[in-house]
Amino acid sequence: MPSVTLNEGVPLPLVDINGSITGASLKSLNLKLYLEGLFDISTGMMRETKDFTTSSPVFGNGIADQIMVSLKASSAPYNTLYNVTTANLKTDGTAMLYLPLNLNSSYYIVLSPRNGIETWSSIPITFSASAISYNFSDQAEKSYGSNTKPISDKYCLVSGDVNKDGFLDAMDLIHVDNASAGYQYGYLVTDLNGDGIVDDSDLEIVKSNVVNFVSVKRP
Repeated sequence: MPSVTLNEGVPLPLVDINGSITGASLKSLNLKLYLEGLFDISTGMMRETKDFTTSSPVFGNGIADQIMVSLKASSAPYNTLYNVTTANLKTDGTAMLYLPLNLNSSYYIVLSPRNGIETWSSIPITFSASAISYNFSDQAEKSYGSNTKPISDKYCLVSGDVNKDGFLDAMDLIHVDNASAGYQYGYLVTDLNGDGIVDDSDLEIVKSNVVNFVSVKRP
């Protein structure tokens, strides 16, 4: 399965679905999304994930976090056809990816935040153009099963699935609670609000979603 790392705004040589290096043969995918744990209602943007010891952004100024973005086949069994493991997500909710030109069919766009619920586009999106845009944040219906969380005027990807089993449940609570009790700090999946330390504020995010039985919704 192709898997690449992208630096924001820099088209890197990529491996296409046939295993060939495509270099300059690229198209762009422009995404808009917000992560619940990092979203700041007062600014309408996301906070930068911070290093607790230095108070510096983990990924540089203006980068909230990194997410995995996959393109899935439009029909069962919905195989993964392309996968970007670390795409930079800016604080304004934008992420730009560069993809091979031979990805020109229709695909589900699947977002996998490191400590949140995997979220699918509501329908397969056509990739026939050289530039594709998709906004997960302006309507609940943009995600499959309306599986985002309304916060202020945005629809955010749900945070708290720290063990990545597709469910927000007691196991996630235990992970965050244990990390909080141990005063753990660093770039941890249990640090949901990105301030570099696990504490009660992270636990509250998980609790609010566990009571609503949030889980992955897929076709």
